[in-house]
Amino acid sequence: DALGTLAAALNKMAASLQTSFTALSDKEWTQAGLAKLNEVMIGDKNIDVLSNAIVDFVSTYTNSQAAILYINEADRLRAAAGYA
Repeated sequence: DALGTLAAALNKMAASLQTSFTALSDKEWTQAGLAKLNEVMIGDKNIDVLSNAIVDFVSTYTNSQAAILYINEADRLRAAAGYA
């Protein structure tokens, strides 16, 4: 019947809107995080200070329990900063 068809269409629209709002919220969170990370990285900092600042920010922003940042030096990876 027409009412059932309308209800199904409205339910589909509501689900689609929820998906769109979730994607928009995720994108906004990512963009805000990138802007804040950029602020953390600005300035004249040596590589160790910068590495620690990046790891501290990213791990806090993402609510991570652990993080590590490696730097490629002469084709070898060096753990520059960590968070646990």
